[in-house]
Amino acid sequence: MKLRRLLKKIKNLVIPARQDCKPPFYYEIWKSKDGWRFRVKASNGRTIMSSEAYSSRTKMIHTLERLLCDPPREVKEAK
Repeated sequence: MKLRRLLKKIKNLVIPARQDCKPPFYYEIWKSKDGWRFRVKASNGRTIMSSEAYSSRTKMIHTLERLLCDPPREVKEAK
């Protein structure tokens, strides 16, 4: 996958959610003390979601690809 090859070349990266329009959010990835992390930010710069620490960059990229390519189909309200 092109995204995977690109992520291997770049350490810190901002990934727009969609290429065909101005995305309402974007992704950031970075190496922290305890592993690899990513966060989702709104277009106004506010953090929407932060990830757990992943032991390897590959696992983190796999999770990020799943979010990009296969978003949840249904959202359930917490009780």
